Amino acid sequence: MAVLTPNKVRWGYVADDGVTYRVSAEKDIVDQGVSGGATVALSAPKKPKGLHPRRVYVTNGTVTRSIIIYDTTAAAWADHTGTVNLMLNSVSTAFTVTADRLPERLDRSPGAKQTT
Repeated sequence: MAVLTPNKVRWGYVADDGVTYRVSAEKDIVDQGVSGGATVALSAPKKPKGLHPRRVYVTNGTVTRSIIIYDTTAAAWADHTGTVNLMLNSVSTAFTVTADRLPERLDRSPGAKQTT
């Protein structure tokens, strides 16, 4: 398999509240169509710092990793199906989506501390 490059593209992340945020994504991964999303205009709002994107776990049978899912309609999120090639020991390796996933979460703003 070919070596995957670390090139980035401007990509849309659809948050659970329906807002599409502008993020940077690895081109070779999103081009595989497993993680959903699409290109987005530069005018789209940038993802808030405290927003942690949803992820699914993928495995090659020995190694487990997680990938970002940019849209909940992606089969990797909705149906727990799909295969994605990721670099492992300098070799492009096929990983299969598992049923395990991490939901999106939003950290509390550091400026929003409770006072007594």
